[in-house]
Amino acid sequence: YSTSIRNDSKFDVQGVVAVETVPSGMEFAGASHGGQFNEGTRTIAWRIDRMGSNQTSIVKSKLIPKATGPQVSAVRVTVPNGEPVEASTETMVEGFAALGVDIAGVEGPVDVGEKVTLHVNVRNKGTIAATHLLLTVDVPEQMSFVSVQGPGTHTQSGNQIQFGPTDTLEGRTVAGYDLILQARKRGDCRIHISLQADQLNKPLVREESVQVLSESAEAAVSR
Repeated sequence: YSTSIRNDSKFDVQGVVAVETVPSGMEFAGASHGGQFNEGTRTIAWRIDRMGSNQTSIVKSKLIPKATGPQVSAVRVTVPNGEPVEASTETMVEGFAALGVDIAGVEGPVDVGEKVTLHVNVRNKGTIAATHLLLTVDVPEQMSFVSVQGPGTHTQSGNQIQFGPTDTLEGRTVAGYDLILQARKRGDCRIHISLQADQLNKPLVREESVQVLSESAEAAVSR
């Protein structure tokens, strides 16, 4: 924010004090010209020792939005033996959802009969909730589902599992899903994962490759 203070009188003025009130939904991040922030009163204060006739002084503050909605910043300027003046600015802060999908858990090739656990994290790094999330996991014929865990409900149809729709995923939170899979046939397996939500123009797609090496049946091993 930039505040312009002008001395419109014909005389010099001394001891000018400008005080800016920081909105509750914003965080102080800096001030020019030695502005001092008081955390208790949530104000920034500047003192200008002297201003000549028709002189303009500009003070600046840096605020970081931490909440959505209207945020009103007010500046009050006082001088000795003078009437205070005040100006305010309203800033409308709009939030956003930032969705991402991380996959972990499968390292290196596996053998037929071996079980592996696939960890899928759906992250919302934004500031508002994402809505109506649908996570779909498709595995090829070389693998099959053993068990799944995750928030909300899920449905299975053959080699496809869908989680959701989940009503909301709040900002700066993570939803984790664990899928235990078993290798059935030799081959290069491509596990296909897609995420849909109201805030996505198209599905967010990820793939995980798993190499199944052996045709021979072996005792199931979990890892």
